[in-house]
Amino acid sequence: MDRLLERRHCRHSPLRSPSGWERRSHGSILPNIALWNPLLNKLRWVEQAAGCITSSDYYGIGYNNGDGNYKLVRFTCRPFEVEGFENVPEVEIYEFETSSWRTVGGKVDVDVEITRRCVSVMGNMYWVAYRCWKEGEKFIRVFDFSDETFKDICFCPPSYGDNSHLSCFNGDSLSFLQQDEASRKIEVWVSSKLGDGEVSFSKYFSLSGPDLPALQVHDDKYHMANPVYCFVKPKRVTVWCVEVEGEGTDEACTCCTLYEVGEDGVKSKKVMEREYVRDYSRAIVCGYVYVPSMIPLPWIRD
Repeated sequence: MDRLLERRHCRHSPLRSPSGWERRSHGSILPNIALWNPLLNKLRWVEQAAGCITSSDYYGIGYNNGDGNYKLVRFTCRPFEVEGFENVPEVEIYEFETSSWRTVGGKVDVDVEITRRCVSVMGNMYWVAYRCWKEGEKFIRVFDFSDETFKDICFCPPSYGDNSHLSCFNGDSLSFLQQDEASRKIEVWVSSKLGDGEVSFSKYFSLSGPDLPALQVHDDKYHMANPVYCFVKPKRVTVWCVEVEGEGTDEACTCCTLYEVGEDGVKSKKVMEREYVRDYSRAIVCGYVYVPSMIPLPWIRD
């Protein structure tokens, strides 16, 4: 079970994270990012940004609603944690039309922690965020690719700590799934339509019961495996998560398990893959939904 590379929910092509590697002409390798369409089996490497790639980098994909030109955004959420951060631009934009990076005037608030829960919807990139001095009050921060600025659009529903996850709903709204770790109760919320004025969440459905799986697991070393989910039917989601079988034994293994969960409980369960490891360090760290598309990669070069 290879570690799943980060990919953003997008109706066109997912963005592969700096976990990817590009081989130089003389044989050495360079950490980089790429745009990838799995359906068409096409990959386009993105030119190196001005600063070095770091573990504090965040990336998003979107497009200008005026002309449809695709862009990437790159920023460092906590630049003061990066050696030589004074030389790292806070926000950069990559234009596929010109194959070039440029620095923009947008700033990242130093007191805001942006999580890895994110989704690309209708050309903009959305993250779950919180202020460092108010961790229990999460909100949605968006990067608007049309005017290239960050905006805070609404508060998240009251959450069960860190066990909450963001996705798309109906192509024009956000969804927010969370689970109480003690009772395993699951709640699914959906937002009003994006771009129609004020945005707010309302509860879509919830379920509880003894047979509900733990959708997020972590060990004593803080290796965490976050679930991936999408809607397949009204008030029903498909969730792909990591579980552990035989914990504490020599036969312990991690499993990629696919659940179909609705307001009336667990409808199906299927183990997709197993790997015999004794912790979660090699399990899925994060993942995102990709909607298959026949749209070719923008300005791909042979």
